[in-house]
Amino acid sequence: MSDNDVAKISDRCKMKFYRYKHGDEKNKTLLGITGDEDYSIFFASLDESLEELRESLTRTNLIKWKKLPLVVAILRRYHKMFYEVIEAKNVRVKIDNFCSTLCMDKDKAMNYEIVIPDDVELRELNVDDYKHVNDLWYYKYEGSEMFIKSLIELNGGLGIYYHGKFLVSWILQIECFGLGLLQTVEEHQGKGYAKLLTRMMTRKISKCYNEDTILFASYGKPKTVDLYIRLADHHKVEFYKNRIDNVISINTLTGSSKNYKTLKMQIKPE
Repeated sequence: MSDNDVAKISDRCKMKFYRYKHGDEKNKTLLGITGDEDYSIFFASLDESLEELRESLTRTNLIKWKKLPLVVAILRRYHKMFYEVIEAKNVRVKIDNFCSTLCMDKDKAMNYEIVIPDDVELRELNVDDYKHVNDLWYYKYEGSEMFIKSLIELNGGLGIYYHGKFLVSWILQIECFGLGLLQTVEEHQGKGYAKLLTRMMTRKISKCYNEDTILFASYGKPKTVDLYIRLADHHKVEFYKNRIDNVISINTLTGSSKNYKTLKMQIKPE
């Protein structure tokens, strides 16, 4: 990818991942940081005690706390630890929503039977669809069109097109090694399109990477959370070494400033 091509990509998509060098390799403790525009961070660890994650967030000099980073895809089991870290450091962060993370078993996904209704087409999203996807995105913000366009260009997604023309449901492949931004326009909800797209996309990723698929859903979308729980293995989370080294990647949770929760040290998790 040329420098000119990189310049056309949303800065929110330029995430670098760092492993915690003092940790145990099997814990896969990592930190993701985007470009400075719409600055955000992502962190994860398989360490049940979360001590590696706590130590890495406390000791790192990589995070620019003064830029008020947006924390993406934060799991509930991290809440208490993370609030304690930002309290001790006396810093603020932004969180626009909390996230449910589940895992689709690759063998289960690859054996799904896919039945596509006669009145629709299921195919790869077109880059030109980014405006439609952005317009209906609950967390859209000034400049998010570029983010959605970059997401489709880099990682792709699937859409259901009514009568082969009108995009009515879609799912995208995001960073954090998973799927998200699942949405169906209101007048076409209840037709099973979300389930169909989830099955098709998880099957596609499982065949491509020979891995389980991570599914992300914000708690602001309870129908998506319920769907993922029915389809996937609840809270079975894995992070794969061979995919941590991606330099260009896509953030999960975004939103306009009116949707952000600004967290300071005295605020405690629910």
